[in-house]
Amino acid sequence: MKAQQEFAIISTGLRFPKNICSLQEFWKFLCEQGDATQEVPADRWDIKRFFDADYDTPGKSYMRRGAFLEQALGYFEPRVFSISPREAALMDPQQRLLLEVCWEAFERARIVPSNLRGKNVGVFIGSFSLDWLVSCGSPFNRSAIKDHFSTTAASATMLSARLAHVFGLRGPCLTLDTACSSSMVAIHNACLSLAAHDCDMAVAGGVNYMVNPQAAMPMSKGHFLAKDGRSKSFDEKADGYGRGEGAGILLIKRLEDALEAKDPILAVISASGVNHDGGETSLTLPNGKAQKELIESVIAKAKIAPDQIDYVEAHGTGTPVGDPIETFAISQAIASKRSADQPLVIGAVKANIGHLEASAGVAGIMKVITCLQNRRVPSQANLKNINPNIKEKEWNLKIPMEKEISLSNKEVLYAGVNSFGYGGTNSIAIIRSLSDEERNAVCDVEKCELPILKKHLLFLSSPSDGGLHLSAEVYAKYLSENDSVELSDICYSVAQTRTVFQYRHIFMGETHQELLENICKFVKNKENIKLEKSSILQKNGPVLVFSGMGSQWDGMVSSICSELRPSVKKIINQFDDFFKQKSGWSLLAKLTDENINIHKTEIAQPAICLVQIAIWESLKLCGVQPSAVVGHSVGEVAAAYCAGALSLQDTAEIIYIRSQLQGRLSGQGMMLAVGCNRNDVEKFIKQEKLHVSLAAINSSSSCTVSGNKNDIEKIEVFYKNKGVFVRFLKVDVPYHSYAMEQIREDMLSDLSDIKPCSPILPIYSTVTGDAWENEMSHDASYWYLGPVRA
Repeated sequence: MKAQQEFAIISTGLRFPKNICSLQEFWKFLCEQGDATQEVPADRWDIKRFFDADYDTPGKSYMRRGAFLEQALGYFEPRVFSISPREAALMDPQQRLLLEVCWEAFERARIVPSNLRGKNVGVFIGSFSLDWLVSCGSPFNRSAIKDHFSTTAASATMLSARLAHVFGLRGPCLTLDTACSSSMVAIHNACLSLAAHDCDMAVAGGVNYMVNPQAAMPMSKGHFLAKDGRSKSFDEKADGYGRGEGAGILLIKRLEDALEAKDPILAVISASGVNHDGGETSLTLPNGKAQKELIESVIAKAKIAPDQIDYVEAHGTGTPVGDPIETFAISQAIASKRSADQPLVIGAVKANIGHLEASAGVAGIMKVITCLQNRRVPSQANLKNINPNIKEKEWNLKIPMEKEISLSNKEVLYAGVNSFGYGGTNSIAIIRSLSDEERNAVCDVEKCELPILKKHLLFLSSPSDGGLHLSAEVYAKYLSENDSVELSDICYSVAQTRTVFQYRHIFMGETHQELLENICKFVKNKENIKLEKSSILQKNGPVLVFSGMGSQWDGMVSSICSELRPSVKKIINQFDDFFKQKSGWSLLAKLTDENINIHKTEIAQPAICLVQIAIWESLKLCGVQPSAVVGHSVGEVAAAYCAGALSLQDTAEIIYIRSQLQGRLSGQGMMLAVGCNRNDVEKFIKQEKLHVSLAAINSSSSCTVSGNKNDIEKIEVFYKNKGVFVRFLKVDVPYHSYAMEQIREDMLSDLSDIKPCSPILPIYSTVTGDAWENEMSHDASYWYLGPVRA
């Protein structure tokens, strides 16, 4: 039988009460039995004006507490998303929050957000209350509706559309409202879309922001809410749910695609489903029969047995009627199929962070992810005595009260997540951990090999100086709480998976403590540190210049190669093998001889080429992507390899042949750098009838001449007496001069087998001054002309 299509959760973005912004922070809060309940913040609404303990008082609510986000309502950095401050001021805070957590989800998945533009990525967002729309439509706020931005400020459709627009996503885009099950239904639809290949990746989740008391008023009249603002799931004192704020986003891919891409898979969605209560009860009363049928249906889809489920994250709102109905349905569908000595563990996160309504389902999934990763379930918050209508032992259930409960030690763990809407739309998902084979496949990513640096470099950027300091604070907090993290991994991830903005700073540290201290110093002295706004041209990367003769030094290869990563060492050894095939001797072995003359052209040229290849391969590991390369003299050989115009074998052959042939000319001349305009120097050479060539034009006021010793010395004396800068080059070969004519025929013959390629990177010739266009731009004749005209 064909296995059910499964889906990988490769990343999360979240913002929950108590400033919870990561799964690690979430897990810590759950383990502490955290309770995020607080009084309604002043930036939401005036409690005194709208509170009344009497259920029936018109225009009032008995809600004065809930689980609110610590983040200020108006907090948002619009420039990150290329949104104007004017438009951002009118946007529903739910849109702003989704943009932030979505961005974070991309970065956690090692995805640069801008790289998704135009890609087939779907967006599925769960919605419920639209407080901002209600506020904007209030007679007291209608003056705020003053321009065209008001049109897209607050409607439900914009919750998904805003994400698709800002990130340039081209897949399906839906906002779904099934009340409290909205985000779970959104995730279910994301999986359906992925299964149908309507998209290749899905952004799915939900959001809830309590901006005003309007939604709480009818809920108070219907007695849905707890008087103390707490969801006391499964407790005998359960009297309704406590409202909560938050947003959660999952990045989901087809499992096989995620495994092939070696994405950082957190958990797997084995199956999901949706049904409706069907009118057998009142509109808002749960239907246990419908819940049981859906649970059984989704388990069947997952192609597992009910007793394989290790944990169920219940909807668990904390209502005296709803909790017993749900737990009995769970018992009938799953727990009753287990042995009495292995009761089914259940829990509910609403007791910790409140009922997040439209984002409740995704919050439940995130709790399950942390439980599966840690293979245990934290003790239930706000639970003292179990509701007597929940027959825990009789129904073969186990609710962790005083102690956490460890899950099975089997290889793959399964968990169910329930999410039910108060209008009757039920949704359930089965989440599992990775198998050993899948975990090994994901972990079998080639380790990010960075050059061995004495200092770790942490690169941070932001569109504003305030944002940069805030980012520094976040990393300072993270490093202070995680002293065993691999700094090279963090620095690599930040450099490679973060968008570069205009305000930038690099923090350096040889050790964890030194790096942390430098970040903290920056944070503490933010008032005294002046940041300059840098211009960013996204299309322009660095231009790499490869140096020629004169850049060699004693011991250069041993000092460089001792600090190379294995993959770079492998390339260098291959280069040496190709070199040895042509020369009959090992360059690496020769360069370990302490008595070797590194300045001898037959040694210097290959050494310079080898070291520059090693540096280039190391820079590639750091993600350096040059916009162009250029080579000075012999450096053009290594530059051609960097640009993809030469294979490693051809590079080794060219550098060997070039160095050997030019070595024949040793002792026939010398070279001189002159700090003077080329026209002036050429005039003097012509005037004195010197046997000298203009070897290089370094700038408008600097050039290099090459030729026989006596004539070069005449030039040196003349310009030195005039007070002009002159310096002899440490070479005894008259490179780039008429002397090269002696080796012309041999070079053309020996290089005739070279098979150049069209360059992948732009490479600019120091012979012609133009970009190489194709493989004919650098055949054997080019490598002969190079020494003459560069």
